[in-house]
Amino acid sequence: MNKFFRPTLLTLFSLAICFPNIWAQEKTDKERQNVVSGIGIVKKIDLEGGFFGIMGEDGNRYRASNLSEGFQKNGLQVSFKAKVRNDVFGIQMWGTPVEIIELHRVVSVVGHISKVKLGGGFFGIVGEKGDRFDPLNLRPEYQVENMPVCFRAKVRTDVMSMRMWGTIVEIIDINKYIKASGKVTKIDLEGGFFGIVTSEGGQYDPLNLSRKFQVDGLEVNFEAKVRDDVFGMRMWGTSIEIIDIRKPKKEIKKEEKTIEKTKEVKEGSSN
Repeated sequence: MNKFFRPTLLTLFSLAICFPNIWAQEKTDKERQNVVSGIGIVKKIDLEGGFFGIMGEDGNRYRASNLSEGFQKNGLQVSFKAKVRNDVFGIQMWGTPVEIIELHRVVSVVGHISKVKLGGGFFGIVGEKGDRFDPLNLRPEYQVENMPVCFRAKVRTDVMSMRMWGTIVEIIDINKYIKASGKVTKIDLEGGFFGIVTSEGGQYDPLNLSRKFQVDGLEVNFEAKVRDDVFGMRMWGTSIEIIDIRKPKKEIKKEEKTIEKTKEVKEGSSN
């Protein structure tokens, strides 16, 4: 036999080691592809006698075979990790069948950072309603006493703490929070856009200002989260994402009076 084709013990041994590893890696990759995760809302689906599913933020729908009773609440926001069950078929023609691997309730809160003088001291978050939250992963830049913030977090009932203060949470996203009054202002830069200038002189560049509020000089009350992660070419003001925006009551009354006068004029001309 040609010596170049003669197998050696070393070669055979190497193949014996490598092939199982390659097979195991392929199996792991395939299993990873069959796992989905995200944030969603539990929905009561009125089909085939009724059942609960999860509507993901991305629009995907999931039908969980093992959604525990404590999470079967319509409108409950959750963070989930699940295995896709392509081998499961049911009469409920809704969503992708999945088996829950990990599931947590999600809270969305507006509050402020608080320095807690317990257990050597740490930073917690106190919500507007007085609820207390002990975050596992509060970044250093947010560890500032009384900083107003808005955040979403997973409630970690599976984690125990010796601090005995507040609900233990794992932050999903967090931003500085602003609640202020100001005027919508037309900014003649970069083709023109609408910003908000507060009475204290703060300048804010809203990423999602509704068209009906894009009126130069319009007074508004607004709530927003600061988007430090957004960088634009406009180089004006602080980038914010509007949470809520409204016209002040005096502005609404002024509009109502204008409508009434217009109506009276029309009625007078018709007579």
